[in-house]
Amino acid sequence: MNNNPNVQINIFHSLFQGREDVFAVRWEKSGKSGYMPAYRYDPYYYGYIK
Repeated sequence: MNNNPNVQINIFHSLFQGREDVFAVRWEKSGKSGYMPAYRYDPYYYGYIK
């Protein structure tokens, strides 16, 4: 195994790379709060051929 910190960081980033189309949204209701997953959806992006 390579002990070079830069190589290890690159491996970590490649394994745990975040998705840009899914993100958290904070909610509040009746004195409670939390986070829930949300996503960006463009109905014209999927399956649309120009």
